[in-house]
Amino acid sequence: MNKKSIFNTKGFSLVELIIVMAIFGMITMAAYPMLSFTFKASAAQLKESNQRNEVRVVSTNLKYDIEYSKDIKKVGSNLQIVNSNNENIEYYMESSGGETYLVRKKGSVTNFKDIPNVEFNVVNEHLVEARIFTDVTNNKFTDFKIYRFEATIDLPDDEDSIYEYIISNNVFVLGNEVDVSGSSTINGPDATVIVKTNLDLQGGNVQYISTKNIYITGNIDLGGSAGLGKLDGTSNIFITGNTAMSGSANINGKVIIDGNLTTTTPHLKGNIYVDGNVTFGDGNYNSMTGHIYYTGTLTKPSYIASVNATQVVTVEPIVFPSISIPPLKPASWYAAEGYTSNDDPRDNMKFFGGDFDFKDKGNKDFSNVLIASSGNIKLSGNVNVTGILFAPNGVVDINGSSTFRGIIISNKTIVSGNSQVTFEAVEIDELPF
Repeated sequence: MNKKSIFNTKGFSLVELIIVMAIFGMITMAAYPMLSFTFKASAAQLKESNQRNEVRVVSTNLKYDIEYSKDIKKVGSNLQIVNSNNENIEYYMESSGGETYLVRKKGSVTNFKDIPNVEFNVVNEHLVEARIFTDVTNNKFTDFKIYRFEATIDLPDDEDSIYEYIISNNVFVLGNEVDVSGSSTINGPDATVIVKTNLDLQGGNVQYISTKNIYITGNIDLGGSAGLGKLDGTSNIFITGNTAMSGSANINGKVIIDGNLTTTTPHLKGNIYVDGNVTFGDGNYNSMTGHIYYTGTLTKPSYIASVNATQVVTVEPIVFPSISIPPLKPASWYAAEGYTSNDDPRDNMKFFGGDFDFKDKGNKDFSNVLIASSGNIKLSGNVNVTGILFAPNGVVDINGSSTFRGIIISNKTIVSGNSQVTFEAVEIDELPF
């Protein structure tokens, strides 16, 4: 009788199979804790990432909802807001399916499932504090402060109210075109400048327009070392047009742009809201301290890993003053108000006529002047003038080392050389229109 081998030459033997299964079982038992830990760590990291993203989205929404709101109050633990468009917005906590999470309601409802609690504190009419929790049990949270601004100004309801509007809102430069160059500046800590066309500011190394509110209806080009906005960052700048920045140009304050932003400079300070696209050209943006919020697309060089920019769904709309340059009154009105055609510069003068020039003719200081011109008004040399310059159809040209304090309303304003223009309040009965 032939002997049979216990080995199967065509496959694994039973003994070999048992040994392989035993080894596989030991490897699996050894690897399971490691795999389990890896899966748990990945899940935890994913949850933390989702939480960070939701905290960012919630904080961004709170900023947009609160910053220019008309009313804000806390009712119980809920935060209720009336935004600039008179829309009602509410933040509150909701429980469902054993979970508690934050809800934002503005017509439709947005649920933030990774935010288990938020505590709101309305400190005063200008400040709201929010503590956003990501882990209530372990007391993990992020604190935010959101400031409420009142930068938008009431619009005149009719032609007659333009006078009160200019006075109450400290409008001191109103023109279809403004041209500032050299080392000249337009200043007014609490004043408003309204430019109703494109603005081109180049060179300098000065803050060309340094006022509380700046309204620009048109494109703006900042180049060289030109600056826009107060250096303390408290300006409110509104632009309906595209904005281009280059060189060492800087922009300071709260900026809302209804258009695109293109920049090659890092000197953006404050929050910049762009209802359009943002393009970063070649440059170094490591020193940029401001943050850009944009609704369109972001373009940057491939060598730049990241920039201070966040995409958002909406940007607060700009409410521009619906105000136009008033016309000259009839000649009879000026005559009745004591205006003459005497063009000899002097204190307390009231002039109505064509072109008018302030020149240094032995006396360079002229105070409390009221000039209503059907042509152009010029300050040259180093004269110092205070009052009101009104040239609705012409140009107010301030050059040399001249200074002016008061109100300028003209079709075009030119400030050049080393001239300085500063806001100074006037009484409504002094307005020459």
